[in-house]
Amino acid sequence: MQKILIITPQVIIPPIDGGGKCIHSHVDMFSISNSVSIVMGNSDDRNQDMVLSQQYLRKCKEVIIFSRINKKIKKSGWLFKGLEGLKWFLSGKPRQAQTIESNENKNLVTEYAIKNKIDTIYLETPYAAELINIERIKKNGIKLITIEHNVEFLFLKDCLAKFGKFAWLELRRAKQYEQYIVNHSDLVIGISPLDVTILKNEFNIENIRYVPTYLEKKNVFWRNNESNYIIFSGTLSFYPNYHGIKWFLKNVFIKYADQYPNICLKITGRVDRKIQEEFSKYLNVEFTGFLSNKDLEKMFVNALFSVVPIIKGSGIKMKLLEALSYGIPTITTVHGAQGVPYEGNIPYLIGANEMDFLSHMIALTKNKNVRKNLGNSGKIFFEKIYASEENINTWTKCLEKKKSLYT
Repeated sequence: MQKILIITPQVIIPPIDGGGKCIHSHVDMFSISNSVSIVMGNSDDRNQDMVLSQQYLRKCKEVIIFSRINKKIKKSGWLFKGLEGLKWFLSGKPRQAQTIESNENKNLVTEYAIKNKIDTIYLETPYAAELINIERIKKNGIKLITIEHNVEFLFLKDCLAKFGKFAWLELRRAKQYEQYIVNHSDLVIGISPLDVTILKNEFNIENIRYVPTYLEKKNVFWRNNESNYIIFSGTLSFYPNYHGIKWFLKNVFIKYADQYPNICLKITGRVDRKIQEEFSKYLNVEFTGFLSNKDLEKMFVNALFSVVPIIKGSGIKMKLLEALSYGIPTITTVHGAQGVPYEGNIPYLIGANEMDFLSHMIALTKNKNVRKNLGNSGKIFFEKIYASEENINTWTKCLEKKKSLYT
């Protein structure tokens, strides 16, 4: 049994988004045969008492949450924005690192790891490194593993594209920060094979490997009813989701709705009023708001099929894997399929362009057997690659103690 400390720059309780669900699954996986503690940086300003009162992390030995250090500025006055902007500029760090930057917290976590004789620290994204002193961690023989959910600087590049050249400093900082962290890790794990290739080439590193993220097997199965709705599961506050749905509504769904006016698109997750107003011109679109796990599961298993029209962002698309875990037939884009490679039977359909995507939607709407076969193939694929004992064993092997790169 090893002592593991997982550090994440976001609060994952409740696990309502793809990243949170992924990290929560890692906690469950490592807790099977190890002692696991978790440190979370509260970058979203969630109610910490409410978080700690929930039972999602009951398998953890200890749960530590730190408040966000540099506050959100979106709805603040110009003076506050100016002061925070100056603080960011002087920090020399990308904003995602700066939100949890604290020497006091860094020392507390480092002391915790040393005092409790932690064997391995898992950084869930490079930005989690803000909560440890890497030099002291290495001197004490603690293995440091960084999990790359995305190529972070490329993901940020997509998110900041609307700012054009004004984003260059933040992008430069993000790339330099990411390179420093992966170069000072004993091992880097990429959960997308494409990301592993990119990181190798961009940062000239060899201490990296691809491991499919672990996700739990679902005990329910999609029902293949003649449903009156299709589903997209994902909050539109996440820019790649918003961007993808905007493309989908304008180029694909509007044509589909002309042919099937009795079938609506249900978009799950929180959506602010401004986005709802923007998309109100499209017919047959319903925003469900935030759903409990039970209600989301019910929504999935009773849908006609699922769509994942993502055309920006790196990493794997957790919403694609979530759909496959239920065995619901799913269509995604070429971009959405990146990071989820397969061999043999087709587990999901890929719309190479808007007409191809529409063609797949029509085929699934018309033919129950096509839906059934695709759903079965998707669930088998998911359980073999992501939810298997073999995958757990692969992750466990990453814990094997090797000589530190920096001791």
